[in-house]
Amino acid sequence: MIRALFLDLDGTLINHSGGISLRVRQAVARVSNRMMVSIATGREPAHVIYYARQLGLETPQIGDGGAIILDPVTGDPLWSASLVPRDARAMITELDGAGTHFHATYPGGSARKVGELPHWNITRFSALGLPEPAADELAAHLAASGLVEANKSYLPDEDLWAVDVTPRGVNKGTAGRRVAEMLGVSPGETAAVGDSYNDIPLMEFCGLAVAMGNAPSAVTAVAHHVVPTADEDGAAIAIDQVILSRTPPRAGD
Repeated sequence: MIRALFLDLDGTLINHSGGISLRVRQAVARVSNRMMVSIATGREPAHVIYYARQLGLETPQIGDGGAIILDPVTGDPLWSASLVPRDARAMITELDGAGTHFHATYPGGSARKVGELPHWNITRFSALGLPEPAADELAAHLAASGLVEANKSYLPDEDLWAVDVTPRGVNKGTAGRRVAEMLGVSPGETAAVGDSYNDIPLMEFCGLAVAMGNAPSAVTAVAHHVVPTADEDGAAIAIDQVILSRTPPRAGD
């Protein structure tokens, strides 16, 4: 039986138009009445809280690619991890010098320019707006340092890629494990729906993994089911035809 569900945002809940369709919203409402539902995204905390509240979710939520777990009711962090300041400074300065757009988050805020950063206590940073070959090259370069986790993720509204960088040993999978422990559920009682490389650790952790129809082969290879794309409301199909079929209704439903 599935008791906890993790849902990616971009390319999973959010389609190419940049929104969540009514059909997907309704499916999330149905499933959240039957189990605990958490967003698991590379996006910053403010976005996580916004969408969690929009969807009426009260379970701990995952942001910053797994580097922060949030209480969506209060907006407060329940757990977080930060990059080593000297490593964050060196890597972000390198991106800035190369003219690569970036977005960095830190406790209480975020910045897109080096001069806007109040300190180097960075939770996560992302290189943005990259063609896929450039994203592959950058992710390999950063991961080769052995200092951080670097995973590329698809940006459907731009049809480009980002490279999300988190502290070493911190990703959506490790965050999913922490949330499951907070909720008192086992890995076999969890499910994940995602579409990109940064979803793989979470999908490997969960007992049931669903990939979106446009997911690359590395993602579909670890999935138990593949559903249509976000533009085809694949998340709703995953919820109604795969997730809820594994979960008996509550008494009175």
